[in-house]
Amino acid sequence: MFSQLIAPLVSADLAPVEVVKACAVAGPSGVAWKTVAAALAGKGVSVADLESFGLAATLPCGGAMDIERARKPTTEAFGGPVAALDALKSIRAAIDGKRADPAAGAAAAVDAVKAVPGSGAAVTGLCRAAACTALDAALSAGGYEQEPTVKAVSAMAPLFKALVVRAGKPGPIAEAVGLWVATKVSGGDVDDPALGGQVFGALVAAGVMTAAEASAWAARSKGRSAKVAAVAASV
Repeated sequence: MFSQLIAPLVSADLAPVEVVKACAVAGPSGVAWKTVAAALAGKGVSVADLESFGLAATLPCGGAMDIERARKPTTEAFGGPVAALDALKSIRAAIDGKRADPAAGAAAAVDAVKAVPGSGAAVTGLCRAAACTALDAALSAGGYEQEPTVKAVSAMAPLFKALVVRAGKPGPIAEAVGLWVATKVSGGDVDDPALGGQVFGALVAAGVMTAAEASAWAARSKGRSAKVAAVAASV
């Protein structure tokens, strides 16, 4: 899925900020940040600049171990530590600290979200990645089954609301939800792209976003890759 969306874009002579934006289109993953690093190798762009462009939206967003595992290779690839990994890990650690109770874990993570530094694309990118790690936690809490996962998402609504507030609008969180489901379907962790419609439904019911905002993401996404379009069709 990533190569379909990104390869034609990063092969062009893009400015660094455009490289980050292009790679963020496919959502956070090891492939995404490595594509950023490869495209900008030798161009003298600082990691601080890349973070201000929204690098966090390309970073791994699974469990705390996945996030921590990215620390050494990202530091080497970008020539310095990626600060967003610390913020992302603190959010996931707060969730996992109450692993048996998704609602309590989400409540604990809200303070970590409020403490996220920066502004603009840097914060938006981090909120997207944080939404993905929260969804990953919900999937784990739900035993990789759709109904329990959706129930966990509903219980974690305060965290998603905090992410919308910190991002300044629901659009980045809707984007994160849609891409996360598409990635999980592509990777085989989720069988049915209709999980996307159920998760969006739970977030709408909890007041995280409106039905119109969820539908707007779906409308924008129906012309994208087959997996993303399948998720969009379920919303």
